[in-house]
Amino acid sequence: MKDNENKNNGQEIEETKVSSEVVENDKKDKKDKKENDKKNENAVKRAKLNLTSGVVLVMVVAVVIIANLLVVAIGNRVPTKIDVTDSKMYSFTEETMQVINALDKDVVIYSLIPEDSEAEDRTVIDALDLVDETLARYDNASPKIKYKRVDAKKNPDYLHKYSDNDQPISHYSIIVECGDRFRVIDVNAVISLNATTKKIQFFSVEQKVTMAIVNVARSNDVVVGFVNNHSAAITFDGFNEQVLKPEGYNAVAVDLMVGGVPENVDILMIVSPTIDFTAEEINQIDAYFDKGGKVQLVIDHFSGELPVLEEYLTEWGVTLYDGYVVETNAKNIYSSTPEYIIPEVKESPATKSIIANNYRIVYPSARGIKLEAISGINHEDLLVASEDSFVYDAYDVVEGDTIADGPVIVSTILTGLPTQEGVPALMITGGSGIFATELGFDFFNSSVAYMTNNEESIFIRPKDITPPVLLISMNKIIIITVVTVIVIPLLLLIIGFAVWFTRRRL
Repeated sequence: MKDNENKNNGQEIEETKVSSEVVENDKKDKKDKKENDKKNENAVKRAKLNLTSGVVLVMVVAVVIIANLLVVAIGNRVPTKIDVTDSKMYSFTEETMQVINALDKDVVIYSLIPEDSEAEDRTVIDALDLVDETLARYDNASPKIKYKRVDAKKNPDYLHKYSDNDQPISHYSIIVECGDRFRVIDVNAVISLNATTKKIQFFSVEQKVTMAIVNVARSNDVVVGFVNNHSAAITFDGFNEQVLKPEGYNAVAVDLMVGGVPENVDILMIVSPTIDFTAEEINQIDAYFDKGGKVQLVIDHFSGELPVLEEYLTEWGVTLYDGYVVETNAKNIYSSTPEYIIPEVKESPATKSIIANNYRIVYPSARGIKLEAISGINHEDLLVASEDSFVYDAYDVVEGDTIADGPVIVSTILTGLPTQEGVPALMITGGSGIFATELGFDFFNSSVAYMTNNEESIFIRPKDITPPVLLISMNKIIIITVVTVIVIPLLLLIIGFAVWFTRRRL
């Protein structure tokens, strides 16, 4: 009986062991299943994450590609660059934008600059690229302007088509055309080299091209009559090529002894006369005034005695000092030369652009003008030397004597003729030195525009592309060297060590 009891106990133990094993196996199976389910779940999550990452990556790449295409497309029509240069090299002036926005005619700009330019100087090549970029900007700025590059080597007809003297124009030319009117601009005239460094200093593409657009888009040219055969110093051909033609004026030589002043002349210029006028010629000038004509007289100290012309000027209340204007105020002297004066620019429609831009005109060897009150004649002074100036009767201030004290008028406009009441009629400027600088040319253009009632005159300065020079003292050089070579590397080393030490303790 005891044996049976033991036997039953053994069976129960065996059953208990089997039951325990089953339970353990069941737990193990559940655990394994749970782990497998977790692995499968993680695998699904990883798959979803990879799929999502792939989709996001594809979308990002697609967005970047589309964005680049949009930027390129928009950039071809809308400026997307920010011009941070001091001279605003990569943007147009307000004057140019006014001209472009007012265009009601189609204008085409051609560049004949060869694509395979023979220039070897990197600076010149960069300048030619800048010319191309500037011309392209006109195309982008207005639907009325188209810009085209023409290889004159492959299309030589362009060199003759736009010639006005049967001589082919240069390969390095810019042509601005509107209908049957055109202007040719020599690239050499828009790139100015520094005489010392031989590097490009001034860049006047915008100035010349915008002026050309104004000239070709208007219906008629401003016709300037140049009184010929009265100056041994300045001839019509020379003045036309150097002053009038580049500024877009249609110039004609006038012989007062033969036919008087042509009917189509808008303004008559008498420049540096050295040969006196006859009474008949003075009568021709008077007749021109009676018809509403305008006259600009530029008369130098070296003009000598001109009794007939000087007597005529006294009828206007004008006397010309026989000497040079000299400055003593250092603020009004250029390059430490007292005869190179910087006169005050007076308020006038002829000078508004100069004043608005706060420019100052350098006027070498100016001749003083004395005005006396004449009934019915009014004067509008444009340029006046300071109270510290005076007139000397010789160029050498050591040897000469003082003729008059300042302030001294060096340019004025007279009005009050019965036929031109209140309208500018005669402008007198004391010497051809006014044309010595670019600003002098601008002053001339503005005065012509004012006297001829031409509102299309513009005033744009050439852009200075000389790289700015950063002057650093020796103390600053030492400080910069210490900071960049010692302090910054030492800080980076300390930060790196701190990061490494912190991670090492984790």
